[in-house]
Amino acid sequence: VVSGNLDWNMGHIDFVGNVRVVGDVQRGFHIKARGNIEVSGGLLGDNILSSQGSILVKGFHLGVDRSSVTVKGDYSVGIAHGVTADVGGNIMIGREARDWVFRAGLGVFAANASIVGGSIWCTKGVEAKFLGNEAGVHTVVELRNELEVTRDYRVLQESMKKHEAAVTALELHIGPYLKHRAR
Repeated sequence: VVSGNLDWNMGHIDFVGNVRVVGDVQRGFHIKARGNIEVSGGLLGDNILSSQGSILVKGFHLGVDRSSVTVKGDYSVGIAHGVTADVGGNIMIGREARDWVFRAGLGVFAANASIVGGSIWCTKGVEAKFLGNEAGVHTVVELRNELEVTRDYRVLQESMKKHEAAVTALELHIGPYLKHRAR
């Protein structure tokens, strides 16, 4: 239990059990736990949360490009903005989520919340009060199978794109010689 904020006084946490932060997790601090993670306050960007249990953020989760959540269980958050979440179970949103990338092994539940922007990959479906908004900001929802929502699948897909780009560049460089071997 961290009785206040997770900051320079405590540092990063890598623990074999449950972790509870009573205050906020300041920018740049990471939590890794084999058990559950609970944050009573908020997360202020550039954080990495990793849990083999579940993660509960009672406040807000304000992320940036390097903010991510990896959890085998469920992920619950009050307000979320700008985080990539790879979740083995369900994602529960309390009030609002903006510009996220959700990958849920099960479903996304936001019965009283709006989800605006970003994309959702899930296997069981999405329940939300609002998806997108009237100003034209869309939320992309894709139903996928259990394999396609995993982080390993995404890494494999990105590697294949890089490989295809390298093959195309190689063909452009030595293309005439491939077609006319005599040259």
